[in-house]
Amino acid sequence: MKYKKIVLKCVFSVFFLSTIIGTMSAQAFSTVATQSVSTVTVLVDGFDLAGDTPISNYVWDVKASRFATKTDDKPFPQKSYIPYKPFILPQSLHAGEDEELRILGVRAAFNIKGNNKVDLIPTDQSKIDGKLGVYTYSKDGKNFSRGDVIPGIYINEPIVRIGVYVLGLLREYFVEVEFETFYGTPFSVRLGDLNYRGWGILEGEVPFSKYVKQRDLNNDYLLKMNKISVRTGSGEIVTDFTLYFDGLFYVRPIVSSQEELYDGYDLSRPGVEDTFEWETTGLGQ
Repeated sequence: MKYKKIVLKCVFSVFFLSTIIGTMSAQAFSTVATQSVSTVTVLVDGFDLAGDTPISNYVWDVKASRFATKTDDKPFPQKSYIPYKPFILPQSLHAGEDEELRILGVRAAFNIKGNNKVDLIPTDQSKIDGKLGVYTYSKDGKNFSRGDVIPGIYINEPIVRIGVYVLGLLREYFVEVEFETFYGTPFSVRLGDLNYRGWGILEGEVPFSKYVKQRDLNNDYLLKMNKISVRTGSGEIVTDFTLYFDGLFYVRPIVSSQEELYDGYDLSRPGVEDTFEWETTGLGQ
């Protein structure tokens, strides 16, 4: 009987140690796997100026849902570019030393409580001049030609996260970003709520590989960011409030999985050959 107890204790000890070692190995592997994929943060728009010229190409329009308060002089919502820069914004998200640092302010009011919404809709001004190519497909079947104004921010590389700096309101307001694939499939990414004090970073994971496959990498673009939306909680005060934004960014992988990238995908993108210098050798004439 004593021998059996010793054997059982030994078996239990071996099982316990195996479990600990296995857990530690799994954690170590998880850490290595996470560290093997490097990422870089890309500033999309900091709303800043270089002299009298906006640094980015994006112009932001502001729209609100149906119960927005209407006034005789200035109906809501309203927008303003305000000279200011939060300390929380890292220097790496500044475009340069000679810029005028600004934030985007949006003032809104609604007549009733409920699921009200404010949308911030970007338009790429460079597309008005036809500098970034022609996009010939849309979800409603229209063919867009060079020079058409198409709202949205076009993303031509895999991304894993999207984020923006927002001043908290201590209210249950929810921020999300709405995307659309090249084929018109919409999806949204919830960034978080504004129930905090001071400046904060709101960001969320982008399910890129769910909506964009390897065969899509030859398309004119991979994703289009249509807007940033702020929804008010059902019981929150909505009579008059102001939203402040800065530093819209996304995070892209430097080393991505084989499902998202393949060696040479950047040479397969439409129009890339026009960026190279070519010469005629004289052979074959």
